[in-house]
Amino acid sequence: MRKPRLYIETSVWGFLFDDVNSEKRAATKRLFAEIEDGMFEIFISEAVLIEVDASPAEKWNLIRSAIDEFKPVLLDETDDIDSLLDEYVKIGILTKNIQAI
Repeated sequence: MRKPRLYIETSVWGFLFDDVNSEKRAATKRLFAEIEDGMFEIFISEAVLIEVDASPAEKWNLIRSAIDEFKPVLLDETDDIDSLLDEYVKIGILTKNIQAI
């Protein structure tokens, strides 16, 4: 049986180290414990890496270490992804900043 697949976007990685919202941090740590137990196959995109690289150095180090530890599959950028991004921008889910990625 194939494992459920999860796309882990930037804020989820950040929640692992959230000092403000302990509930989000705790829920995210439970999710990553399940990932570590092999319950999910996880993915990220180049957009996540670009956003993480733009974060402050301290946060960057923590998140990059977590990405290195959990080894998500890096999705290839395709025309379908570009079209989906355009739609997300149109309906307001994402900002134009992300569209340039």
